[in-house]
Amino acid sequence: MTGQNETWRIYNPALLAKNALLGAGIGVALLGAFFGFIMLQAELGLGNMIFLPFLTVAIGGACGGVFYYLMGYFRQFGSWQKVVAHIISFLVYCAGLWMSLVFALAITGHWD
Repeated sequence: MTGQNETWRIYNPALLAKNALLGAGIGVALLGAFFGFIMLQAELGLGNMIFLPFLTVAIGGACGGVFYYLMGYFRQFGSWQKVVAHIISFLVYCAGLWMSLVFALAITGHWD
């Protein structure tokens, strides 16, 4: 029974879901600001093609949030390990958002 209690402390599903939703929310907010800025500059007429980028960026952001949660093990060791874990988490999150955005815009035909 002790093994299950230790596993519950290591893997907290509520915290995992919170990090995934936070990562997805940040990605969608950034994409919304990006599309809002573009819409103010020019009339693109994206129409229904805007849903796929929002969906893929939300998935990419959620994956980044899950990665941040999984790096929590390394953040508990000390000062320099904590800094390195934060930097790696941020870089993986940005790369995931970028790749999901490029994927969606390439499929919809808006990526040149």
